[in-house]
Amino acid sequence: MDGATEELIEPHIGTISPILANLMKTGISIQKENSVTAFASTAVVIKEKFNPHFGEAVDLLLSCLNENPQPCYKQFRAQTIEAITLICSGVSPEQFATKSNEIIQAMLYIQQSNLDDKDPQRSYLLSAWQRICLIMKTDFTPYLEQILPPILSMATLKPSMGVEGQGEAGLNDVLQELGSGEEGAKKSNVMTDEIEEKDSALQMLIVFIEELGGGFAQYID
Repeated sequence: MDGATEELIEPHIGTISPILANLMKTGISIQKENSVTAFASTAVVIKEKFNPHFGEAVDLLLSCLNENPQPCYKQFRAQTIEAITLICSGVSPEQFATKSNEIIQAMLYIQQSNLDDKDPQRSYLLSAWQRICLIMKTDFTPYLEQILPPILSMATLKPSMGVEGQGEAGLNDVLQELGSGEEGAKKSNVMTDEIEEKDSALQMLIVFIEELGGGFAQYID
């Protein structure tokens, strides 16, 4: 839906949505992933004109989260989280409020589900919480107590470095290996996923502080 205008999409939303919904429900992984992203894109384009469809759309997307717990659908679930919060950002605040607690509870459930380090839902949740905070402003404050602990853990991550064939290593060991200049020297690597996750968590904390002001004060140590 990239480049599509509101004038083009809005008259056809009633035709497009059921097709995409069917793919989300019955398609294989790649079809589910592409259809949920396209679904969110159509809603974002028409903004508050999507208000009449909002409740049904959220119910559909939440059911997709509930019905696809298998590991093979991690990416689909991550993109569904993104889709929900993108749609929320486009509709009116009043319309969002009708489903806000239901959406937040679903996101909290996922966040507290012991996601493994490589689960894409972790990073998608970070962006999703930012969107919800920007919509709710200070009304978001009561949820911080539940949301913050894993985010603070991500923000204090110490990304791992290692030397190929030796596993994790300290900075001095990696620098020594890089500077050895020996033919066939072992490759060093930095866990970029951890760096990106740490950066995203820090950026989100900045958003929380800017948007919530005094509501965040009790969490500043």
